[in-house]
Amino acid sequence: AVDMRGHGKSAKQGRKDWSKRVRQKDKKLFNQLHKDVAAAVKFVRKRRIDRRNIILVGASVGCSAIIEYASTHDDFAAAILLSPGTQYFGIASLQHIPKWADRPLLMVAPADEVETGANQLYKVMGHHRRGIVLSVPQKKAHGTQMLGKVPRLEQRLIEWAKLRVVDAHRKVGSKKTTGP
Repeated sequence: AVDMRGHGKSAKQGRKDWSKRVRQKDKKLFNQLHKDVAAAVKFVRKRRIDRRNIILVGASVGCSAIIEYASTHDDFAAAILLSPGTQYFGIASLQHIPKWADRPLLMVAPADEVETGANQLYKVMGHHRRGIVLSVPQKKAHGTQMLGKVPRLEQRLIEWAKLRVVDAHRKVGSKKTTGP
């Protein structure tokens, strides 16, 4: 798990305290979060982890960071987004999602958020249509708050991710991939 700048253990980096900018909802800071996703993928890839084994998982604004990153990168197999939004803190997910390449995407949202987030993103994904929207009946369970509240959600997410990794490895026989 990675804490994006200003969040969790990444709130302070050296002398910089990013948490104040997060609390202020600084759009400039949030529009740089895709670089944190890039750094995390780079870190994993340096350890010679095959891209077909990388599943990105984001919650809330982390979903937007992943969507933005995915609009220009293809070095992961799939992604799971918990409570994706269309415009978190200035990150224009609706503009980035049409560039989603041919990779599986699972978007999970509580019933009170699904229409304003995941379903809107799904509609503008374009011809790829590799996206799945899962609406859970629980309300007021945003992002990681769904974990532990939605029965078996964690188990289902892990099962979905495992299947995507298997699918990614099967594709190797049907088309050439670059790099490990």
